[in-house]
Amino acid sequence: MQTPAINTDEIRINVEPLDQFDQKVTAVMPAHCIKQILDRLEEGKMKQDDQQIAQLLTNICVEETIGRQEAPPLWGPALPNSGPPPLPADGEDFQIEFRLDHFPEFKLPEFSSLTVRKPVREIDAAAVEFELTSQSLEAGNHAPHDGPVEPNDRITCSLTINSPKDDSVVASFTDLAGRFPSPGGHLLLNGILFPGLSQVLQGRSKGASISTKLAVPRKILNGTLGDQEYPITVTVTEVEHTTPASIDDLTNLYGSPSESVLRKQIRTSLEKRFEFEQAMFMTEDLFHQLLESLDYTPPNRIVNSLLKTQAENIAKKIKDQGGSDQDVQAALERERPAAQEGAVVALRRRAVIAKLRKELSVGLHEQNVQDRIRQLASLQNKRPEDLRKELVDAGLIGSITEQVVEAKITELALTQASIVEVDADSLQ
Repeated sequence: MQTPAINTDEIRINVEPLDQFDQKVTAVMPAHCIKQILDRLEEGKMKQDDQQIAQLLTNICVEETIGRQEAPPLWGPALPNSGPPPLPADGEDFQIEFRLDHFPEFKLPEFSSLTVRKPVREIDAAAVEFELTSQSLEAGNHAPHDGPVEPNDRITCSLTINSPKDDSVVASFTDLAGRFPSPGGHLLLNGILFPGLSQVLQGRSKGASISTKLAVPRKILNGTLGDQEYPITVTVTEVEHTTPASIDDLTNLYGSPSESVLRKQIRTSLEKRFEFEQAMFMTEDLFHQLLESLDYTPPNRIVNSLLKTQAENIAKKIKDQGGSDQDVQAALERERPAAQEGAVVALRRRAVIAKLRKELSVGLHEQNVQDRIRQLASLQNKRPEDLRKELVDAGLIGSITEQVVEAKITELALTQASIVEVDADSLQ
């Protein structure tokens, strides 16, 4: 094994504590250490330009600083935006300033002092029958329907939202599809709940165009339109009447040997879905209690970094939904206070996860992540490889890793915490 080019103990490191567990670091590498590194590079015939060498010196200083910490930092270093300092002249030291947080010190309540609620629900024959009816509709035959829309009809709409101030278009959508609900129910279009829209469309037929005023669902334009009502024009572009598939058709579709086996399969699927929801609820209940009295605020630079990422995501989503630059700016202004608070909450939770993972020695393997993706894919009726690609493309694979770690922490916590069963329906 090749010996190191320098003795890193000779790097002088000064740490100035800042607020919120952050530190200002000044690292100085002596000139003779720089020469030793340059000699090693020349000896190995590894030719590099000044910028590459400056980056190498920066990396060595940062790694040495982290290595001298009592615990690895939670968030990592913040290096100068302009890049590494220029390579010094011969005989001069290399100096760099950067920020580095130190692992937060806070106390969490003992698991034995906590009471975690466990939702319970019986998956009875009525629940199986409801799911069977839904499956029959989805697998049924759909034929164009020219008469007034009826419950369980599939409808497709275009929808335009206008500004209440100047009637300019705020957002517009085409090909929003959903199943018309029974009286008193709510209409979901592309998975978005539109309260009040089913009443507006009651008795309408294909080609009908209706103007009304409704509150805009928060999933549209990232919830930035608030709770006030907006002028909305909805046009029914397609109505299809569904003839439900028969039990025999469903049995064949899912490859079940008999109707009774199909019902058992549906019951098992519902039970697995509820087990997943139950575990998620208990995790949230646990972390709510852990965070309730937590005395920790993340460094401002980390909060600002997260807010920047969130702002970029909001802007992309609004643009994808037809919004303008002005819409983006208005959305960011409106969301700033809530976004600031949400970012702090999310980062505090990550800090708790990191601390508990360290204290409880919670390990994580790729197989754990794969298992979680398979579980989610099963609930969404997707292929695991397809869901994984969606998560990677959306930059959400890290959130799956966090879910796995949280689930492991919850499992350990529940061996010590008190558990009280509650009716799941009472939590809605």
